[in-house]
Amino acid sequence: MAIQLDPNYSMAYNNKVITSQQQLTQQILKLIKQR
Repeated sequence: MAIQLDPNYSMAYNNKVITSQQQLTQQILKLIKQR
């Protein structure tokens, strides 16, 4: 039984992952600047 992903769902998921990665990077940069 293969699960077919809704393309809209997978796009939204990818966007979520990208934004969370960007937020992580910004937090790390802030920490580095504080040193």
